Parts: sequence; structure tokens; C-alpha cells
Amino acid sequence: MVRTRFTALLIVAGMLTGCQEPPPAVVRYEPPLRMDDLEAGLTFQPNGFQLLTDDTTTGRFPCPLAIAKYVPREVDTGGELQFCPLTPLEQAWWTEQVRGVNAIRDVIFLRPLSTRPAGQGLAALCDTAARLGAPWLLVYAPNGLGPNSAQVLGVLYDTSPPRALATLHAETVVVDALALETSPYQETGDQRDRDARYQVQRRFERLLLECLHALIQRDAPPTTTQPHKWDKPLLERWWLPRP
Repeated sequence: MVRTRFTALLIVAGMLTGCQEPPPAVVRYEPPLRMDDLEAGLTFQPNGFQLLTDDTTTGRFPCPLAIAKYVPREVDTGGELQFCPLTPLEQAWWTEQVRGVNAIRDVIFLRPLSTRPAGQGLAALCDTAARLGAPWLLVYAPNGLGPNSAQVLGVLYDTSPPRALATLHAETVVVDALALETSPYQETGDQRDRDARYQVQRRFERLLLECLHALIQRDAPPTTTQPHKWDKPLLERWWLPRP
């Protein structure tokens, strides 16, 4: 009898547990970031990129590109942004975006470990990227604004000497049929087509490709000279016919 009652209680507990819905995903809303949070005094074009220099280069491409990511800090920890490593999925997206771009030889993802002991400020990140062989560094910060709105801000740097070459910005808001901004994380299934965070990140990646294309157009191939042996003395020019 005791065993029967215990079995019944287990069945009822299992039924109650099985009927409970999984808790909704926790989505953290963040205060809006500004370009000044990355570097003060930089201008940008909303939902676009803006080149900050008219300089032309020679022989800069092909070359590696370094990428570093900042995220907003928790409100109670103080400070605005903190440097963090990219997840394997984020690295896969970036690698796929530049695949086939012959001017980009490699993508180097900076991590907190790779910046030691220089630190994690912008100057230190540029130094680290240059040390790893990357003349270009993209620093970007995704920013979740609301239930289904987000933006991404970024700055493309020349690493040696460090200077900002371009700013990038992408922002989007996704609303439902009732013109309401509702979180897609409370629904089941693949919601990427209406996920503002997903969509704005893909838009930002495409903006970087457009920005790189504009810079590639300003780069000229390096001047090369054909090897020759005409600097040899006349008697040593064995390829000339002898009289």
C-alpha cells in the first residue's frame, strides 16, 4: 500500500512538472550607447558607415583584420563598456562574412588573454592587433535597447599608428502586427527573421564589408621591380653573345 501511494505521488509530481512551461529567456535591456562611448569626438552616419579620412594607401591589402568586441557593463558595476571575447558562433559569422574577400587574408579575434599585459583600452587593442600582424582593427559594441530593438556601433582603426579610419552604425526596431515591440525570445521556434538583435548584427557585418570595399578601392598595389642582372660588369654578362 505504501509503495502504491508513493508511486502515485511520483506520477502526479511528474505530470505537474511536465505541464509547467519552461521559464522565458532573460533578455537584458541596456542603456543606449553613443559613439563617444567607443571614442570621443567621432562622427557617424546612422545606419551606415562614414570614412574619416581621404588618404590613399599603397600595398596595404591584402592583409589580416583583427576584431574586438565590447559590451555594456552591468549597471551596478560602474563604467560603460567592457572588453569580452567573441563566442565561437560570433567568430563563425564573421569568418563567413569575409570568406571570399581576397583582400582579407585572415581574421584575428582578440581575447582578454591576448591583450596581456598591455591592458584592454583602445590603444592597447591596437598595439595587440599590430603585434599579431593585423594593420586593421574593428572595435564594435552590440547594444540591446528594448524588447525587440537593438543597435551596433563600431570603429575601424589603423593599428600603426593608432587612428580611427571609419565609423559604423546599424540600428533596427521590429514590431508585430499590432505595431508593438514584443520580445521574440518568449516564443518557440526559429524567430531570427523578427529578432532585432540577430538582424542588426547581420546588417552591421554587411556594413563592414561595404566599408572595407571603399578602403580597398583607395589602395594601390605596391610598386615592384623586375629582377635584372644589368648591374653586373660587362665581362660578367654571360648571356650576351661574345664578339
